[in-house]
Amino acid sequence: MRRAERQITDLDAIRAILSEARNCTLSLIDREEPYGVVLSYGYRLDPCGRLSLYFHSAPEGRKIDIVRQNPRAAFSLFYFDTLITGPMSCDYTAHYRSVAGVGQVHFVEGDGPRAEALDLLMQNHGAPTPGNYTPGMLKRVTLLRLDAEHYTAKQNG
Repeated sequence: MRRAERQITDLDAIRAILSEARNCTLSLIDREEPYGVVLSYGYRLDPCGRLSLYFHSAPEGRKIDIVRQNPRAAFSLFYFDTLITGPMSCDYTAHYRSVAGVGQVHFVEGDGPRAEALDLLMQNHGAPTPGNYTPGMLKRVTLLRLDAEHYTAKQNG
């Protein structure tokens, strides 16, 4: 990271970013062409700093086709706090916190793991009672898990 003073390594601070941000850009490679899509997400950050992001999807579409061909992905999410203005254009900046990295995308299989993935998604969006899924709901949705191989968190302000 070029601006080392902005790096965040504290897991509680990273967990706060993950819980405050609402959307994640998932970046994939469709043969020779980059493809990015903004998704809602859930997450798991374990005490050792291993991060997994969870996404839900329709069972078909471009994103699913790409992941089947090439599961390598990049991701980025951020929490925008404040725009800082000034008299000159170069005086403008923003206070933000972000997490970005790369990893592998996997399909989540089995009713138990799929319900758990949906719970993580719902918890990240403030749902009071996760876990009330019918078998039909679990069958209709496709769930993806991105296991981050490495990531960085940073802040400005």
